Amino acid sequence: MIGLQDTSVRQRLKRKYLKIFVLTDYKIQEFPHSFEECIKINPNNSSHARLELGKLYAKTARIKNAEEQFTICINESNNTNPFAYLEIGKLYLTIGDLEKGEEALIRCAELEKWKKPHAIIELGRLYKRQGRFDEAEELFYKCIEVEKDTKPHPRGELCKLCSELGRK
Repeated sequence: MIGLQDTSVRQRLKRKYLKIFVLTDYKIQEFPHSFEECIKINPNNSSHARLELGKLYAKTARIKNAEEQFTICINESNNTNPFAYLEIGKLYLTIGDLEKGEEALIRCAELEKWKKPHAIIELGRLYKRQGRFDEAEELFYKCIEVEKDTKPHPRGELCKLCSELGRK
């Protein structure tokens, strides 16, 4: 087993296996094996590779495989990986399991102490989709507060919601 405490080994592995993160969509089908190889090299510390593999599976509509990778990632982190909760929450929303999606997104936001926008905006979009407009509006405002005006996404979502509701 390779010792990943050695920075040079870690850097070589990162360059060799993890450089595929920036691939374009048309090449995505070819690269799950690279993530699987990375996981085999160090199976006890594979959360990042599993997370990226799950995202890759989700992009290619391999839903069960994606769910499995995100679940393993959550379990490996003793339920403390907000990124895995975010991704599995988005996956559940995509397949229409709104209840599980909401639970995962709430867990992500809680782990991030409601200080990161990703889960908050996804929850706002879900609540808007469900007709829970007041809760959605509250979350979009929270997202704007958290973002400190650096991204237009929550403002755009809030504007759309207010426009649909006839509010200013």
